[in-house]
Amino acid sequence: MGYGKIARGGNVADYGMEYVHVAAFKEFVGPVPAGMEVCHTCDNRKCCEPTHLFVATHKQNMEDMVAKNRQARGERAGACKLRDQEIIDIRARASRGESQKSIAMSFGLNPSHVSRIVNGKNWKHLPLAVPIGFILQSNRSDLTARVH
Repeated sequence: MGYGKIARGGNVADYGMEYVHVAAFKEFVGPVPAGMEVCHTCDNRKCCEPTHLFVATHKQNMEDMVAKNRQARGERAGACKLRDQEIIDIRARASRGESQKSIAMSFGLNPSHVSRIVNGKNWKHLPLAVPIGFILQSNRSDLTARVH
């Protein structure tokens, strides 16, 4: 769902469209300072409750989005061609020694894309594959790796 919009001044041709939450902020709180965006504390795009609105820089708004895990990534990204399980499968196949070229061919991908997936440069939100037999053991306050 997107942000709600309204025509300012009643005539779209003369005044254009404005986001409802921005119009509410201007009406009930005050002008939006230059270089600032109107953001939601409630993270509801349709909300126009003035007490739920605050101003922030674009950078602060994006940091807030990431901190609250609201960014589109992986399957939630619109142009996504792979699913989370396929990424896990790609990483598992690579960890078992299958060539990235072979994996790329079976998924119809460029080998460089498979390399970025396997090395964790893409799809960072999913765990990297762990080789079979690799176990982490707790030894007091440190962690040591042991291969069976």
